[in-house]
Amino acid sequence: MEQWVLRHKSWWAPYLSTLPKPDEIEALFFTDQDEDLACLRGTNLETAIMKQFETFKAQFCKGMDQLKKLEWPNAVDKKYSW
Repeated sequence: MEQWVLRHKSWWAPYLSTLPKPDEIEALFFTDQDEDLACLRGTNLETAIMKQFETFKAQFCKGMDQLKKLEWPNAVDKKYSW
């Protein structure tokens, strides 16, 4: 995330430019939108994806808490987002 926020100033800019933009990513396990999960209702995949989503969200929140405690500028300025 740090390098993404730095964008063209990042040493990784050429590589980052080859990756999908955050608004282009539509993987189910990064969303909690009902319409994305509707086709999975009643299947074991719905439970698995929701469990993975909860794990990722918890890890993100824990990491953000740590970065804020360390006064990491891009975390404090809310440039990082879920």
